[in-house]
Amino acid sequence: MRINNVQNKIHTVLILYNDLGIGGIQRKIADIAYCLSTKKKYANIRVYLILDHKRAFDLEEDIFLNQVRQSKIEIFYRPQQKIWRIKFPLIVYVCWKILVFKPSAILSFMEKYSVIAIFMKYIFWWEKIKVIVSYDNIASLLIPIEKDSNFDGLIRKKLIRNFYPRADLVVVPSNKSKLDMNKNFGVPRKKITVNKNWVLSYGWKKGKNYRFDIIYTGRVDPVKNLSSFINVVKKVKGVYPAVKACIVGWGEEIDRISNLIHSKSLELSIELAGSQKNISKYLYDSKIFLLTSDFEGLPIAPLEAMAYGLPVVTRDYPGAEELVKNGKTGYIGGSEEILAGHLLELLADEEKRQKMGARAREYVQKFHGEKNLEKFVSLLV
Repeated sequence: MRINNVQNKIHTVLILYNDLGIGGIQRKIADIAYCLSTKKKYANIRVYLILDHKRAFDLEEDIFLNQVRQSKIEIFYRPQQKIWRIKFPLIVYVCWKILVFKPSAILSFMEKYSVIAIFMKYIFWWEKIKVIVSYDNIASLLIPIEKDSNFDGLIRKKLIRNFYPRADLVVVPSNKSKLDMNKNFGVPRKKITVNKNWVLSYGWKKGKNYRFDIIYTGRVDPVKNLSSFINVVKKVKGVYPAVKACIVGWGEEIDRISNLIHSKSLELSIELAGSQKNISKYLYDSKIFLLTSDFEGLPIAPLEAMAYGLPVVTRDYPGAEELVKNGKTGYIGGSEEILAGHLLELLADEEKRQKMGARAREYVQKFHGEKNLEKFVSLLV
């Protein structure tokens, strides 16, 4: 009887985040929703998703909204009305939902929502709420690029240093991220779990009829350094004039990137596809994934490309070797010239590209499959 009571106990989880627009975190939330709705062993987990905004600020519609709506996750939005011209405080709304739902755990992403979650742990100390913080990047590298000012960057770093060590668990996607959290932000190693990102969709195309030679999918933000993507494509075009590239995604730099493409007369060589609900058709129709980010945690977008048999050519950022096995599943390059050289090599040798893509697909299936998603969900209990 005691065992049955434990198995039948309902675990209520709150998830805190910004929106369901484009991005790796939004995809994670959608995958969590899928897992909870399709796996019987998670039938005793009840999840409420609290979003700060009803719609992503830069998209016409949220990419992952329908997918989450069709799951067992219930979605709630921070009230949009203002009190004396001030937005209804998210922290007040979260307090109310905790009183209503009495969660056993809170899963949060990004500093803002993680600080709120950890704060709730102490406000409602008698509830013994387990707080799981998910951080998908390398904070010490990301913050200096994303900060609006030096003061903003300082505040963000202090928030992580002062709050993240108080979480019950900090989940990161790579060993580099774990080292950064421990060394630069004082999070105890025993509180940090490496759970590598996962891919649920796979595809394979063997043939010569491709629409794009080079592709990038994801957010169009400063950290992605898509100016370098454009420069690399231009170098490839100098040797291979017929090259066709595509950027699938959206973000704060979309106008600047569009203008840069025009200024370099690459309108016929680089297509801006915008945000897409289904990127599978783009990956299926492309040969190579190019990543020119200044740094990453363990990005989902190139893993998805590998799952479709695309080798990845990536800039040599800290932790790149955790994504690409150099010379086996893709190439790691330290300069735009080297990246362009790797792309030209693969474009000229279809057999090599296909073999490398096949190894990339096998690697993702082995190390970044659905078991990683299930491990992540199990942390919520």
